[in-house]
Amino acid sequence: MIVLGIEGYEPAWHHDAEALAAVHRTRFVRLIGRKLKSGWLMWDMAERGWFADGPVILDFGMTHVEITHRKFDECAITWDQIDLNAPIDWYEHFDWRPDPHAALRRARALAGADGSVLATGSIYLIADLAAGPSRRRASTL
Repeated sequence: MIVLGIEGYEPAWHHDAEALAAVHRTRFVRLIGRKLKSGWLMWDMAERGWFADGPVILDFGMTHVEITHRKFDECAITWDQIDLNAPIDWYEHFDWRPDPHAALRRARALAGADGSVLATGSIYLIADLAAGPSRRRASTL
């Protein structure tokens, strides 16, 4: 089954933040201190805007983190499943855009000269997932 017209994309949906964190904590720990190179959004070319139901992709150079949601309380995080060079085969008017949203540009700007993830206020989600449930703080993305 092809999800959102994205070949190879197979999100595993979670309803519980703790379960989602447990599944991905080890991989998020490896991102601490890594430079956030860019953030990618699924772009609706007909509407000239972000397609908010599509994944948000954080590009750390050596890996991509793909985050998406559906319904009210389902979230999925995948790793390196989406090829940004492959066309999106869904209604023929979607594409990928790097850093088109102010929040993504701000996340990179807040990271400072080295782009360190821990310095990025808009990506506290990564530090939260790495820290575990006993050291949780408010997350934004």
